[in-house]
Amino acid sequence: MRCVAWLCLRLAPFFLTCLAAVWLLTLSPFTDPILERSSDQLRLRLDAMMQREVTPAWLAAEAEAALQAEDLDRLSLTLDLSHEFGHDLPPNLLDRIEAFEAERSGPIERGLSCVRCAIDLRSCESLTQMGLCGVTVEMTPAGDLNAVRRAGFTYLEGESVDRLDLGLAVVGLGATTATMGTGGSSYTVKIATTFVRAARRVGTLTPALVRRLAALVQGAVKWDRMGDLVRLRIGPEAMVDTAKLDELSVIGGSLSGVARNTSAADAIALMKFVDGPRDAARLARVSDAAGPATRSRLEVLGKRRVFSAAVRLGDLAISAAAALGLLAAQVAGFIGQQLGNRLWRYLRRLLRPRQRPLP
Repeated sequence: MRCVAWLCLRLAPFFLTCLAAVWLLTLSPFTDPILERSSDQLRLRLDAMMQREVTPAWLAAEAEAALQAEDLDRLSLTLDLSHEFGHDLPPNLLDRIEAFEAERSGPIERGLSCVRCAIDLRSCESLTQMGLCGVTVEMTPAGDLNAVRRAGFTYLEGESVDRLDLGLAVVGLGATTATMGTGGSSYTVKIATTFVRAARRVGTLTPALVRRLAALVQGAVKWDRMGDLVRLRIGPEAMVDTAKLDELSVIGGSLSGVARNTSAADAIALMKFVDGPRDAARLARVSDAAGPATRSRLEVLGKRRVFSAAVRLGDLAISAAAALGLLAAQVAGFIGQQLGNRLWRYLRRLLRPRQRPLP
């Protein structure tokens, strides 16, 4: 009886762990082990990561690099981070920043620069200027018509036309016409074409997204009817197969959310972190949590770290993995103990001195 009780006590931890592991597995913990953090959780997580990265030395180095490159956006971002995290820049560096900003703040220069930015986004000196002067025009049919004008002059000069830029302009004009007729059902397509075309102009469109959208636009635009459009025999909406624009509409919906949480100019700048609809949706989720600070988080921490911070392992999956690990450790310990006992008995027999027979 004592032996049975002793054996039960000895095996009880193993059986309890086994039962716990089996029960957790019946709950299907690995069906959906990765969960999205809530907006509050993600914001706190990103803030903690930024606290470790943004140091006085890092800020001084960033400000110096921005001055050397005459990069207004990088300089503005560095100053915002300095204020946000309470790190003062060296006085001599602040004097140089003030002098640099004074050179760019003349009213005549600002007015002329704004006009240049509205005509060509590549001439915009900063994201703030792009938002005030350039994107405002791009969001209207005037931006699409300007893209068609560029394509026309390029064609007349005998050079190769950017079919993606032209195709997006045609889709944008068609979406604008359709929006006026349907009460806004094509609005997200118009948003997507505006942001994508603007990102292409300023160089923030990733090669992966360029390839993806080039194939999409090539199939959606009826290029064989371009002559009828030029002769005004048909409207731009007749040039587009809307059934093939679902992916563009999804991207547009996500970018609309990013623009609401940050700004239109930030949404265009942040497209360098978007390779497809999934990245656009992740970017929208991050912007829901970080708000206007979205760009600073992505610029400092990088795309992989920020998008990874948006998800976590579920508690049930962690518990199941821990139970299985404990069970495996107990089984390995039991097998190791049995092998050790056998080896010990064998060595004792091997090393035991042999008794000589009495004479």
